[in-house]
Amino acid sequence: MTVFQSITADLNGAKSLNGNGANAVLGRQYRMIMINPAGAPQGKIDEQLRKLGFELAYLPETLSALEELEALAATCSAVILDWRSDAPKRGEFAEALARRAAEASLPVLTLGAAGRAEDIQLASEAGLSTIISMPCRLADLKQALDTLLKRVQLDEPAGEFCLNDAVSLLESCKFRFRTPADVDMLVPIIARLFPHPERSAAGLAELMMNAVEHGNLEIGHERKAEWVARGIYRSELLKRLQTPPYSSRWAELIVNRRDDGFMIVIMDEGCGFCWQDVVHKDRPEDGAVTAACGEGLARVGRESFDDLRFNQIGNQVTAFIADDTQA
Repeated sequence: MTVFQSITADLNGAKSLNGNGANAVLGRQYRMIMINPAGAPQGKIDEQLRKLGFELAYLPETLSALEELEALAATCSAVILDWRSDAPKRGEFAEALARRAAEASLPVLTLGAAGRAEDIQLASEAGLSTIISMPCRLADLKQALDTLLKRVQLDEPAGEFCLNDAVSLLESCKFRFRTPADVDMLVPIIARLFPHPERSAAGLAELMMNAVEHGNLEIGHERKAEWVARGIYRSELLKRLQTPPYSSRWAELIVNRRDDGFMIVIMDEGCGFCWQDVVHKDRPEDGAVTAACGEGLARVGRESFDDLRFNQIGNQVTAFIADDTQA
């Protein structure tokens, strides 16, 4: 039987505004399957993943354990294969994992030891192409996982209709959201409204999470960095979501179509923040936690949108995506 190692024990009893449990608030994307020889926590890497807010289920590195993947896919978003040890690796297992994970629509991130090129090659030849060399910085691990999860979101079906045809009829739409799980659910849907979903998804997620964390919940970047470093970020976020006045706050996202593209406005009910310090912030040389907390917002303006502007106090952001598909 597979048992999840929770971020903290008190999360199991947590309730959201709508009566859902902690995992519903945090979203499926924060639960992952860790496969290693022992099928149990292995020290520092597990602690790093929990600092990033992930909840882990463990499976041993055996062919029989792979039969559980399909069942776990309903509550987990990805698989992490821990191949950091010097023990000989089995190509048979890697191939079986690649096949089973594909059947369950679960992407796989392989952690390979930097000094064992033969293991990395074996994983790649088996079809496990997403690999990160260990050890690595916390920020680099987060970026690899974020990239993996954004691809999962874009691969999920948007509904039983042709969205491309429906978007041509779109003039305006509005969404409300309050929790990370809301963001998790809405990003793949909203991203498909735009000409290049894979480009806009990361930016939408960053701006929407900014409205939740730094806007409605008033979690400053320094406080977030401290919580991440202590491994309590997700549990503290859940507590804040249930505590007045934050528990009654919602954010809104409005999309308006223009002749030349799409205007996106995101508003929250917070007091705002000093966005100038974040948007123009250089990447720290030595702070993986600080980089993990603040770098995303600074990056989205360059990579995801054609224009990005905050209002003076920082509780409303307007982004523009040009429609380069127009003839």
